Amino acid sequence: MYLNQGDDKNFMLFFVPTTLFFLAWLIKQQPQKRTWQEKQAAETSRLIFLSHPLFLESGKVFFSLGGFPLFFYTIVLTGAFLGLRKVGSHFKSYAVGFAKKTVDEKKSA
Repeated sequence: MYLNQGDDKNFMLFFVPTTLFFLAWLIKQQPQKRTWQEKQAAETSRLIFLSHPLFLESGKVFFSLGGFPLFFYTIVLTGAFLGLRKVGSHFKSYAVGFAKKTVDEKKSA
């Protein structure tokens, strides 16, 4: 650590205790009720976090991309994945609604 004169020693020394205290503070916090938009944002952020490495690594391995081309490739494919998932959820909700309507019609007949 002291051999590299360019490194910021304060950051390196206080990173671990700060992280531990911040984590302890977060654990003590009581979660509030989430609104529908917050739940949707949390789900979307999870999807982005879990899916973008797939596109990042596929760009590196299959297309030998790097730098900005890899960045834009990852952004575009992650966005397309989220868009397709949203379209799929609309079709799913339509199919569930259609099935419920069909069952209700059979019950009334």
